[in-house]
Amino acid sequence: MQINNQISQSYNNTKAILQPRQAGNEPLRKTNQNINGSNGVLLDLQARRGDDILRLIEQIFGHQTRTFNVSNGGSLREDAFDFMVENITPEQAAELISEDGFFGVERTSERLFNLAASFAGGDPEVMEKMRQAVIDGFAAAEAAWGGELPQISHDTLARTMERFDAWFELNI
Repeated sequence: MQINNQISQSYNNTKAILQPRQAGNEPLRKTNQNINGSNGVLLDLQARRGDDILRLIEQIFGHQTRTFNVSNGGSLREDAFDFMVENITPEQAAELISEDGFFGVERTSERLFNLAASFAGGDPEVMEKMRQAVIDGFAAAEAAWGGELPQISHDTLARTMERFDAWFELNI
């Protein structure tokens, strides 16, 4: 349980990176307003924000995969994701990917969904784009890891899609 707490604390220390903010620390909201009088600037900012979201989702799946590999006695891929699982034992990694572990299906899908929901701000149209971003992030993680992620990552993707489905049932 100690390794779960350490990893959770490390993630909490980087939480500001995972939560999009505008000037004045207000949560990011969908807007139709022009920034500096230019729709082009707004679209550019949205595109960059989308790239950031995709990268975060890819990294979350990558962290889970890296931990899974360590739990099975595999070696770390230095060219993959730079993360704090470098010095953990296979036993600690197994704890992290366990049912209630930090990188287990439930907790990882919850983080993915909450990230998406925070960016969407309750807007169903944006939420649908976020659903696609999770799928695209999964595909990007697969490409980064040689084409196939472990079953735990597939289960996490499926559970995350269930969370989206439940959200849409309640909000549309």
